[in-house]
Amino acid sequence: MNIGYDNSFSKDSPITYAHIIDPFGRQREYNRDLRNKYRSENDPERPPKRGPGDKYILIGALTGLIIGGVSVAIVGGIFFGFIGGVLGFLGGFIAGGITGVMIGDSVRKRRLGLKD
Repeated sequence: MNIGYDNSFSKDSPITYAHIIDPFGRQREYNRDLRNKYRSENDPERPPKRGPGDKYILIGALTGLIIGGVSVAIVGGIFFGFIGGVLGFLGGFIAGGITGVMIGDSVRKRRLGLKD
């Protein structure tokens, strides 16, 4: 990760002139990069470690998102046109993701022998 910053505004592209609005933005970005680069393993800001069987939940969610979004978009597109396809995709995307997570969780529990 390249975290070398220059304070000169003459070398910036027009997209980076947003830092002019917030004069301390660069310093906060630099501090955030340093904190992420040198933080310890026991840092409370780190995400939790993946548990056994979490891959089944992830695979179920991704599969549900794809299958749900595409299938409902096709059905909505056939019956209600383009807008029905777009709204069907969004609805199927959400419903398929939720269903995929539930199926993935049940597969995880069955494989690991968990009760609940």
